[in-house]
Amino acid sequence: MHDSNDTYYTRCVIELADRVPVITSQAIFSVTGMKLVNPGVRLNSTFFERLARHNLLPPLEQCLQVENGVDHDTLIEIAREMVQEEPALQRLTQSLPDVSVFFTLWKKINLSEPVVFLLTLAREQRPQLLKHSIRVALISLYIGIRVGASLQHLIALASAGLFHDLGELRIDASLFDPHRRLTAEERILLRTHPAISQHILLNAAAYPVEVLSAVVQHHERLDGSGYPFGMSNSEINRFGRILSLAEAIASKLDMPRAKNKTALEFMLKLNAHQFDANMLSIMSVLYAHGDGHSD
Repeated sequence: MHDSNDTYYTRCVIELADRVPVITSQAIFSVTGMKLVNPGVRLNSTFFERLARHNLLPPLEQCLQVENGVDHDTLIEIAREMVQEEPALQRLTQSLPDVSVFFTLWKKINLSEPVVFLLTLAREQRPQLLKHSIRVALISLYIGIRVGASLQHLIALASAGLFHDLGELRIDASLFDPHRRLTAEERILLRTHPAISQHILLNAAAYPVEVLSAVVQHHERLDGSGYPFGMSNSEINRFGRILSLAEAIASKLDMPRAKNKTALEFMLKLNAHQFDANMLSIMSVLYAHGDGHSD
């Protein structure tokens, strides 16, 4: 039997399937070996009860293909629009000697079928989550470029930024409402999402260790105050350090009233002990003074 979040995820998948064609690319089985849906079947709401009664193996996203799914061109288009609209991202691109690298690298991200399905689910049902992920990928790319990361590592950083919150799609979206008072159990559940994201990517068997480690470490902090493992200092690798800083900045930029330079500068300086000092210095471009205006 599904737990409540498995049921929530199944319902989200079925709701997507009722709007756009979602076809089974392979048979869907229960963990006990019962075949629930044959390959080549278009899902709709009539399949919800059948799927919701069972734990599934493999997970749904590995068994499905979606029409008009998110692709490289979609991601590049959204990224370009965000850069045009957001002053903070404009400052990043303007400080690069070659802006084209900010977008051309997206073509090299490996979009496996399970990831395409989940990104499409995010686009259709959690569009702000997809934008947040693209924002994290852009900031991670910028930091990677500035620290001299290789092309291979830049692709890994962009991939990790894009995929880091896939696990949130498996958790009831209402728990992410900033106005909701969470129970201790709900707070623990939310803090599992980095590990869920990593598990999704492990199941896809298509991503290098740099991506996997960055994804699971994106909420860790150098002072040990982060989650899910409370890692600190050298336990957090360079990819994790980049992604954790990029995620913190992107989360601040997600909030419309906090997009001004002063708020961002205050947040980063107040929490400087949680992040890599060199990377923090690099990101001062976001709130550098002397241009005579603020956002």
